[in-house]
Amino acid sequence: DFMGTPGTVVTFFPDQRFDVERQEGTDYLSGIQFKIPKDSTEYWSHRFKKFGLEYQHIDNTLQVLDFDKILLEFIE
Repeated sequence: DFMGTPGTVVTFFPDQRFDVERQEGTDYLSGIQFKIPKDSTEYWSHRFKKFGLEYQHIDNTLQVLDFDKILLEFIE
């Protein structure tokens, strides 16, 4: 939101002019990466579990699909 309330880092607004199914690929949004503090993956994995989100922990990265099926990567 415009106040910068915690938890509102990214907001998407529907636009009827682009009423087309999203496609993945080199010319389209394929994910969003966030840098997270060192040793905070446990905190984030607990949050994902709390909200019923399945995630993968690969090396120093947590990968999760948001409610719009966009890949989010949380990188330590």
